[in-house]
Amino acid sequence: MRTESFCEVAFNETGEIAVEGAFRNFRPNAKEIRNSINFDPEKTRVHVLTGPNGSGKTEYEKTTLTALLFAHATGFAPA
Repeated sequence: MRTESFCEVAFNETGEIAVEGAFRNFRPNAKEIRNSINFDPEKTRVHVLTGPNGSGKTEYEKTTLTALLFAHATGFAPA
């Protein structure tokens, strides 16, 4: 986990999910665009992803899902 630049995840009782600089570990880091993820139940109700074809909407969703699954399974997230 440390050699791949994963960071340790701190779980809290508020339900907020925040990952700064998330990346997918299935792609070379040189081509990776890091995104921040923040799901705060007090401030955010809905996220809408829009944009033209090939703009990275699916990549963002895959990054988010990968980060969340890794965090829940191992306590570390690719970020």
